[in-house]
Amino acid sequence: MGERFKQTIFVNGLIHNANQDILMVRRSLGDRFLPGYLELPGGRVQLGETLSHALNRKLQAELNIQFSDPVYYMDMSNMDSKGPYLRVVFLIAYNPVDPIVLSSQHDEAVWVNSGILHADKVTNDARKILLQFQGDRRGNNDVYATTLYINTDGGSRGNPGPSASAYVIKDGHEKVRARGGEYIGLTTNNVAEYKAVELALVAAGQIASRDDSLIFRSDSLLVVNQLNGQYKVKNRELWPINQKIRTLIKGFANVRFNHIPRELNVEADSLANDILDSHDKSASARMA
Repeated sequence: MGERFKQTIFVNGLIHNANQDILMVRRSLGDRFLPGYLELPGGRVQLGETLSHALNRKLQAELNIQFSDPVYYMDMSNMDSKGPYLRVVFLIAYNPVDPIVLSSQHDEAVWVNSGILHADKVTNDARKILLQFQGDRRGNNDVYATTLYINTDGGSRGNPGPSASAYVIKDGHEKVRARGGEYIGLTTNNVAEYKAVELALVAAGQIASRDDSLIFRSDSLLVVNQLNGQYKVKNRELWPINQKIRTLIKGFANVRFNHIPRELNVEADSLANDILDSHDKSASARMA
């Protein structure tokens, strides 16, 4: 239930073969920014375009391949000279029947393993993604094992109006560890989004230790950027919740907030709507 703010979104394919090698493409030597660097295929999502459509479009243009059933793998938020951006990565099983035909933007397609990360030029984001993939495969990545991924959402029917907040907490293996939420009365959408983070932090405190890390995923760019310290909190209505969240954050080793598109926040969004629907039915029953 997030508002719209300017943020560039990229989508990439983590294409693997039967040996779990990853397909990367090398930027042409004529590239203005990173000539000769290896990167994951993919690119910018256009305004109004779904992630799956953008991924299909970019892989068709860059590699001349089709794919089916991409699986969401991870997302990462960052900031560069052009502003904030989000990178969403999908796992794709390569079909060897499809011949790879490169576009003019790339000079080479390379199947890589762990060794190439230290022996070749690789873009920073691609290196981070590949390191996580390798750690996940080994099953002994300590950071991966001690990180909780938390989707939050809040909504207001009327803004201000009847509002609810919800969260879904998963471990690194996408197993749901906790989910919940509550009806929070008549308020605004932003308050509901903030309250969802607060409720999730309280719930995470019941299942995580002080040494664990939390990665929040919210479709509210306002909340994400304010809690990451990139925006000031100007709305006084949000000050008390913001301060309470700051206090709760101190109970964990590391807490990060990532912005995601609404289409990747379906579980928390549905839960918030279910809470609102339940309240509407209860209110109607009391009036009958």
